[in-house]
Amino acid sequence: MTSLEIERAVALAKCTMSPGTKSKSFAGAMADMANRNPDKELTPLQARFLVDLSWKFRRQMPAHLVPAEKPNAAA
Repeated sequence: MTSLEIERAVALAKCTMSPGTKSKSFAGAMADMANRNPDKELTPLQARFLVDLSWKFRRQMPAHLVPAEKPNAAA
């Protein structure tokens, strides 16, 4: 994981999300990975979902961790 991905994962785990959702489960798993095994690389799909969630929960995230614009859903 890059340092930005680690920071995003940790910040997302602190965001308020509906229980039992894919977003909450993913955020918890990524934060756990960031804490236990930060040298492991994310798959392209994991990296993309991390960015998508950073945008979705941007109001609860530190500004420097939020993408500058909405990620392209078609990519």
